[in-house]
Amino acid sequence: MTPTATLLVGIDPFAITVETEGLGPPEGWLRPGSEAATVGATAYGVFVSDRDDDPTGGGVVCVLDPAGDCTGTTIPRPAESYNRVTLAAMRDAATEPTLADGFDRLVTTIAFNPPLRVVPAEGGDP
Repeated sequence: MTPTATLLVGIDPFAITVETEGLGPPEGWLRPGSEAATVGATAYGVFVSDRDDDPTGGGVVCVLDPAGDCTGTTIPRPAESYNRVTLAAMRDAATEPTLADGFDRLVTTIAFNPPLRVVPAEGGDP
């Protein structure tokens, strides 16, 4: 495989867009022999997180469509800032990986340095 992924971050309005090609099926990214490999994967999700050790802020921003693209305009669990965006193979489109099994589902990840700060629209969430 020779996959590619492009990450675009918009600030006004806020949006995270991921465009991919050549990823193949999600289960192909699961670490062999892991619990994640036993459970399987049927979707790809794009996540933002506020911390590597306990990402309680952030969450799934969007799930790739059949063409391998998605755009998210909200962050499910707001935080002061976000240090990382990750593409992972998900069990299904509604089941976010846990911190414990996230590594076994990792496709790619990139750190923001400095961290990404999202300023909510007046009266709204990021």
